[in-house]
Amino acid sequence: MRLIKFIDEDIDWKKYTDSDPMLKAAKRVLDKIASKGYRCYIVGGTVRDIILGEKPHDVDFATNMPMDEIAKIWKIYDIGKSKDFGICVVREGGIQFEISLWRKDGKYTDGRKPESIEIVSDFKTDLSRRDLRINAMAIDKDGNIIDYFDGQRDIK
Repeated sequence: MRLIKFIDEDIDWKKYTDSDPMLKAAKRVLDKIASKGYRCYIVGGTVRDIILGEKPHDVDFATNMPMDEIAKIWKIYDIGKSKDFGICVVREGGIQFEISLWRKDGKYTDGRKPESIEIVSDFKTDLSRRDLRINAMAIDKDGNIIDYFDGQRDIK
């Protein structure tokens, strides 16, 4: 049994993900990508919400699985130029999820989106580009929290 730490209590990861249709579908995304030999993590605000004990509004993923391999599992949806930035949307169990490739951002001239991205092989590099430390955390398929930048301390 894997326990994940909410801000003030431990929870069982499997029971937690099984208790919500969106999280159950998200777990299937993690498992399908892992079954192909790639790594994938739940990232961003979802992790923050889970640690705070709040119900996540959506689930985003970051992976090292190439876009063409993702397309072998799901029909991928490209919203605008998002595919150019290593991002696609997939549907699992009738729920839409955004999957981004591990990346490093180029320059920001508009303060909102980078002009370019570089696909990277290091997950820590991907997390380091995120806006806040509390959004630079991840959860793996087994419920382990990855927190290189002390986001949990900031939440506390």
